[in-house]
Amino acid sequence: MFTLSRESTIDNLRAIVAGLTLRLFTDDVEPDSAFTLADLTEASGGGYAPIALNPLLWEEAPHKRLAYPKQRFTFTGPVAGGVVHGYYLTRDGKMFGAERFREPWQVQVPGSWGEVSLMLGEKP
Repeated sequence: MFTLSRESTIDNLRAIVAGLTLRLFTDDVEPDSAFTLADLTEASGGGYAPIALNPLLWEEAPHKRLAYPKQRFTFTGPVAGGVVHGYYLTRDGKMFGAERFREPWQVQVPGSWGEVSLMLGEKP
């Protein structure tokens, strides 16, 4: 089997992270590779806003991966439905990928917050 070098893998990852936006979803689902934007409901209300990711902030991490600084969402009130189940990344109006949180965020009062740690690349 042909194996990409670490350098080549990191270069490829850096090329695909441009233009990504971090978003939160409120559906109680387990996303998989067949998911599209139509399958998820983006969080709304409570001061929620998606975060445009700066491609220059991705840093090389072990195991042919890139890591992004932890992103914090702070809410001014409840989101619609009161619960956030996970996050997803989009680019150019298309789904890039999604992940469900281990524990959903209860977002029902002002000052509620949650953080997302992003890591892209090969599984160790």
